[in-house]
Amino acid sequence: MIRVLLAVLIAANYLIGAGFNGKIEFVSDYLFRGVTQTDHENALQGTLRYSFESGFYLGAFGSNIYDPRKDNTRAIEYDFRGGYLGEAGDMRFEAGAISRNFSFEDANFVEALFAVGYGGFDLAYYSVISADGGRGEGDRYVEASAGFSEVLDLVDIGFGAGYALPNDRDEDKPLNLFASLGRAFGRSVYIGARGELYSSDAKSFGKPRGLISLRAAF
Repeated sequence: MIRVLLAVLIAANYLIGAGFNGKIEFVSDYLFRGVTQTDHENALQGTLRYSFESGFYLGAFGSNIYDPRKDNTRAIEYDFRGGYLGEAGDMRFEAGAISRNFSFEDANFVEALFAVGYGGFDLAYYSVISADGGRGEGDRYVEASAGFSEVLDLVDIGFGAGYALPNDRDEDKPLNLFASLGRAFGRSVYIGARGELYSSDAKSFGKPRGLISLRAAF
């Protein structure tokens, strides 16, 4: 693990000069839309992004996960994304696509993303436009969130909700609620905590889940 971190930091030193930015993050659990991807174990994640002056961007994300179909055998998620991020007055908007890929078979899918924001409020819409074997095509996910920086000059606070809309109307529609707080130390180090409530049918919620994260940005 130490060798991996050193290699990433050395590479980051060169990428900064090339106009890239990104982050390395340790999380005590990898929760994706309310569902753990690591069987509630730790994850080391990396994000890399290049933004063009025109507003277009390209990005990549990687994380260790578990394969739920093989008794939680260790696996890898590696995502690629691209799109356009712009502003109009006090509004901001984003349109793009995310290719979510996994080291095990028949799980990859591509989502279209549309989002708008104003101040600390954001609304995002995701739609699966392609999936291995056609599974999940047409599924949608809507997330509304709000974030406030340096509340009382101490911490950042955020909260929101996500609602899944499967293409099959007979399927349950999961709902997840989340809240977070964190604090920045200098320009690049950030420590945070996040709690989530998940309901597979938007009716009854399971046990609350939480995680802590340590992030270094460059």
